[in-house]
Parts: sequence; structure tokens; C-alpha cells
Amino acid sequence: TRAHLTRAVYEGVAYNLRWILDSMDQFYGLRPDPLRVIGGGARSQPWLQIVADVTGRRLEVVPQPQIAGAVGAAMLAAVGLGRYPSVEAVKPAIQVREVVEPQLSHQAAYAHLYAAFRQVYPALRPLYHRLNKD
Repeated sequence: TRAHLTRAVYEGVAYNLRWILDSMDQFYGLRPDPLRVIGGGARSQPWLQIVADVTGRRLEVVPQPQIAGAVGAAMLAAVGLGRYPSVEAVKPAIQVREVVEPQLSHQAAYAHLYAAFRQVYPALRPLYHRLNKD
């Protein structure tokens, strides 16, 4: 159904995000937690819960997440102008509207599905290469 396809897209995005987060931790020792969520997807409670469950991270949703990119750019400009001493000093100025916690009861199922997801890319890599060559 349409709902199944939508959930598959949500989960696929969440698995790719987890892959990126795992790589950041593995290669650079960075493990951001909590994650601040911005953009239109931050308005979807089911998507937020899936991302929290797949990544195992707490999500912080900011007010008006659709314009958070512009607000972030303005805050960086404020750092550049000396209004804030550092990027770290800006964080308390950004309010959190909602916190989404990962549900531990979903962790085992998503860990299993994520492992399968990670096996798909190497299996399809030759096909991706061939498709992108033409």
C-alpha cells in the first residue's frame, strides 16, 4: 500500500543516516547525541520515531524546523560578527520544541533490518556502477 511504501522510504533514509553516523564514529570518533532535527521531515512524528529508533539517538526538534537552515546561517553570521564567541555558544540560544526518544523495544528489530540493509549495497554495487556508466 501507499503506507508501506512511505514507511520503506522513511526507513531507508534512517538506515542511510545511521550508516553516516556509524562512519563518523568509526573514522573520526564523533558520536553526536542528541541529534537536532530540521526541515520538513521534522514535522512528521512517525518519521522522527523511525529515525530515533534506527539510530538509537535522541532527537531534538527545533521550533519552525522548516526555516532552521536560514536561522542557522544567521547564527553563524552572528558568530562571524562577534555577537557569539563560538558556534558552541550559540546552542543554548536555539530552543528545543520536542524531544523524541528511541524506543528500546524496537532496537532489536531495527538492528536486524539494518544489518540486512548494509548487505544490499555491496551486492548491488556492480549494478550501480553499470547504470551510472551509461
